[in-house]
Amino acid sequence: MKIAFISDIHSNIYALESVLEDISKRGIDEVYCLGDLTSYHCFPNEVIDSIRTNNIPTIIGNNDLDIVEGRVREGSPKEWNVKVLTDENLQWLKNLPAEIEIEKYGKSIKLVHGSTRKITEYMHEGTELTNKLVLEDAADILVSAHTHLPYFYRHHGKLVINCGSVGKPKIGSPNATYAVLDIDENRENVEIIELEYPFEKLVEALRFNNFSEKLIDEVQTGLVD
Repeated sequence: MKIAFISDIHSNIYALESVLEDISKRGIDEVYCLGDLTSYHCFPNEVIDSIRTNNIPTIIGNNDLDIVEGRVREGSPKEWNVKVLTDENLQWLKNLPAEIEIEKYGKSIKLVHGSTRKITEYMHEGTELTNKLVLEDAADILVSAHTHLPYFYRHHGKLVINCGSVGKPKIGSPNATYAVLDIDENRENVEIIELEYPFEKLVEALRFNNFSEKLIDEVQTGLVD
């Protein structure tokens, strides 16, 4: 069985469309989204509509939570997202769970946005904190996001995965990233997929809507100060 994990789309419909097309070509059996559908860019409704249309189980991200709870700064991209979101999509965001737990071939898999204890906490690759949280949790496989930096490794027999970012990568290129877990009774293989998408279309839309040149530069380079 192949399971795709996507996250941190951040209102970037062009990246999401490219990733979902790539997923469809790979014979993926299931897709899960680890949150942060909104903020930063200018297509929150299009992203949410796509996730809903494709029936992708989804958890809430920290930026999504800020939006539904009204924690937005005046003049920010997050405020822009709040203003354009439909009432239906805002309500859908409000109803998203904080985590998802599934079981495949006798292995428990937990999906969180930040860490197992806090939505805004970063689980960076191989750190003392990450390893501590992995061992404290009952799951055999722990999948997180939030860092926008994909990775996978094993720690004391447990598999740790970060699926990176579809819509706002921090990998030094504009490419989208997501993770694929190939699992059965005998194996747990992970592949990090890095994928080009037409980011120039996003840049054009951001400029049309008067988003900052700093944000546009981040889109083009995959670098964040």
